[in-house]
Amino acid sequence: MVRRLGFVVAVAAASCGPGPRRPSPPVAEHPDAAPAPGFDPAASAAQIRTLLRGQKYDQALAAARAHVEAALDDDAGPLLVAEALLLAGSTDDAVAMIEGLAAERPDDVDVQTLVGWSLERTGRVDEASEALRAVVEKDPTHPRALRLLGMIRRAQFEIPESVALLVRATAADPLDAEAWFQLGIAQNELGDNKKPEAALVAYLRAAEGPTPHPKAVSKQAHVL
Repeated sequence: MVRRLGFVVAVAAASCGPGPRRPSPPVAEHPDAAPAPGFDPAASAAQIRTLLRGQKYDQALAAARAHVEAALDDDAGPLLVAEALLLAGSTDDAVAMIEGLAAERPDDVDVQTLVGWSLERTGRVDEASEALRAVVEKDPTHPRALRLLGMIRRAQFEIPESVALLVRATAADPLDAEAWFQLGIAQNELGDNKKPEAALVAYLRAAEGPTPHPKAVSKQAHVL
């Protein structure tokens, strides 16, 4: 039986464990439509991701729902809603939505990554690992799948593999503070081959950028 440790998601706080569940009405389905006049889907998605990385989950969820209403044919919108639901603690609603998306878009690696994440959140860690490995096989540079799989492998005490995956995740997305933070933890858990210098570098990178990891500074002090 695999021992499961809570793990942080790049956009989340320190633990991936499910929080209090909140009732969330489903996102309305509409026929394809052009974005509302003056609405920029790319800018909206970037703002939502910034809110998620800043752990402002309720604001992100409201913004993601507004995004779906304003850009009905944007495939990214429902993914952002599902992610916000997961991070806001509305696990049941998130899982239901992700299952629907997976049925509609079975070959979408972003959807399949959310499937893996939702499996981990509901305690099905082995299945989550398999789902994320399938994503990485299809897209070897998918940053989120690499990060999540690296975090799962660390929770399963496969530290060298975890480090290798998280190194790939940071290479795929150098601005992912969560990936750097998790890499620092994994580097510092290499047993007799601990690499405090490498861990410190990773924590320093996690503390940089537009959305620094909230725990990176305290981890630096611990290494020092």
